[in-house]
Amino acid sequence: MSMPVPVLARDSLNFFRNQLLSVLIISLLTAAVTVGLNVLLTYNSNGLALIRALETTYATESSGGFQRAVAALTSDDQWQMLKTGLGTIFSSLLGNAVFVTSMIFLIFSASQGQPVSALQAITGSAGRIPRMLVLLLICSLVIALGLVAMYLPGLILAMLLALAPIIMFTEKNSVFTAIKISGNIALKNIRTLLPAILIWFALKQASVVFLSKLPIENEHILMTVILFINNVISGLVIIYLFRFYQLFTQSQSASDYQ
Repeated sequence: MSMPVPVLARDSLNFFRNQLLSVLIISLLTAAVTVGLNVLLTYNSNGLALIRALETTYATESSGGFQRAVAALTSDDQWQMLKTGLGTIFSSLLGNAVFVTSMIFLIFSASQGQPVSALQAITGSAGRIPRMLVLLLICSLVIALGLVAMYLPGLILAMLLALAPIIMFTEKNSVFTAIKISGNIALKNIRTLLPAILIWFALKQASVVFLSKLPIENEHILMTVILFINNVISGLVIIYLFRFYQLFTQSQSASDYQ
């Protein structure tokens, strides 16, 4: 079933406008939670300073200088960097899981004629966050490998996996079943889904580049602002994907794609 992108985009924008306050609140709360958790997990750690020093060395010196700097790291330095990296990854994944689950709960409730507030969406979806965390971990790893490989494979993989959170939430499938169904549906609707993924990636990259130049000295506040804007962008894309899947299931059964 081919669905016109302009129609989906118009429907998504109308829903976004109607639920704007809730989307903004969910985006801000989850951004603040992500940054707060990251600060908590990396408290009293100099891992971030070490990582930044290595980045500066890599940018200003030859590869030999970078290798010498890495070789000079003590075991404690390596542990601090590992601790910082794991804390950052976990806080980001958990924040994304809370955001995605809350957004889908908000959209699903509204589509069922039972609109909820932002706080009700967050609390009402809490029980589904662990499975969403596992799903997003798998998806993030796969997409990251694709982006590292040649970037384009990462975009294609992002499109194939884009519907997995919505399918797992609405159909109550297992993680891997949702991934399989998402990939099968996406392959047959590339022209509908790929533009949304490309625009999403472009807007997120542009927002990071632009917002990182804001004159905000406190790095935690700056990171909260960046995550907030990225969440709002992602929220609009989730609405688009949910609307697509809603129309898709009206004409076909998702179980046919298992």
